[in-house]
Amino acid sequence: MLKVKEVFATVQGEGHQTGTPAVFVRFTGCNLWSGRESGREKARGGCGAWCDTDFVGGHRRTAEEVVAIVGECAQGWLKPLVVLTGGEPMLQLRTPQGKALVAMLRAADYTVAIETNGTQAVDLDGVHIVVSPKPLTVAPHCVDHLVQRKGHTLKVVWPTAFNLDHLATWDFPNKFLQPRDDGDGPPTGDALQGCISEAARLGWRVSIQSHKLVDLP
Repeated sequence: MLKVKEVFATVQGEGHQTGTPAVFVRFTGCNLWSGRESGREKARGGCGAWCDTDFVGGHRRTAEEVVAIVGECAQGWLKPLVVLTGGEPMLQLRTPQGKALVAMLRAADYTVAIETNGTQAVDLDGVHIVVSPKPLTVAPHCVDHLVQRKGHTLKVVWPTAFNLDHLATWDFPNKFLQPRDDGDGPPTGDALQGCISEAARLGWRVSIQSHKLVDLP
């Protein structure tokens, strides 16, 4: 069984596929922090201090059940995009049920994207790999815990402790900096300008969470 927090239709608001109608499948659980407010100070990942995604709880589903729910959400769509996210989706997608889910979605002619923190290898064929690397609390500059260093899109939350010149050497055709959402409205001022300046220096692009600007999930 798969532990799924929610399945919903929206528009992809970030990265290379921005503007694409999509069905999101959000999995429960993450290996960098618990997702609970009480766990922020003990988080293994620096993202525990600011992550605003709810990936706690949910329901146990079979791969067949998830595909059926996706089909209901995407009824009438032409070749829909399905985004498998979390939490950290690869914790479950590397299991037999997870691999079966990806295979069934591909067989149904869905475009499948996986949003991962890069700490788990993506050993799945025919998927769009989006890596948004998160630093460790105890060693924020370290990249040794990041094993998925190639894919389709690299999306780094700014500001970051990572050496961006090093990340720029990784094998991703699409690289983005994304200003961090600190919960006080759309990114503006120094945070946004710093993101733009650094993206321009690197030859990357800026990704803004556009779905939040129009109040989509």
